[in-house]
Amino acid sequence: MLVNNAGIYRPNIPFEEMPLDLWRQHFAINSDGVFLGCKHAIRSMKARGNGGAIVNMGSGLSITANPDGAAYCGLEGRGADDHQDRRARAAGQYGLRVNAVLPGAVPTEMLMGNKLEGESDGDFLAKMQAFSPLDRLATPHDIAAAVLFLADPATKAISGVFMPLDGGNIPGA
Repeated sequence: MLVNNAGIYRPNIPFEEMPLDLWRQHFAINSDGVFLGCKHAIRSMKARGNGGAIVNMGSGLSITANPDGAAYCGLEGRGADDHQDRRARAAGQYGLRVNAVLPGAVPTEMLMGNKLEGESDGDFLAKMQAFSPLDRLATPHDIAAAVLFLADPATKAISGVFMPLDGGNIPGA
């Protein structure tokens, strides 16, 4: 099993003000990192010949976007959906499953980097929680449980899916 979990998000930068070096850093970590992880995991798992699972960590921003998160949303957006499907199809011929978990707001250091100047932690977290019809934020435990579910051999018929963990925030997902 491989879990691609590395990521970076520098928020609150309008598209027209995004520095090229920061744009490239987002892609190098969030996109190239997933590519390299999948490439080498597929090679290794294929050679073993007994299947396996790859779970890529995505984001709720794979389905919706934040106008002040251009680099992150750009690589997490619709193109990511197409690439997920391609990875699943390429790996499927070897009995490998490829899926993605899409956390919404999770109270982590990365999320807290989205706070606006002067906004308290409590106010920010309450604002994020208000987006959830379940009136809750996902927890690291929620994310781990979803990863374990998708990696479990008992779910060997599931491949090529995005699993949102956002308390119902994304309509129709």
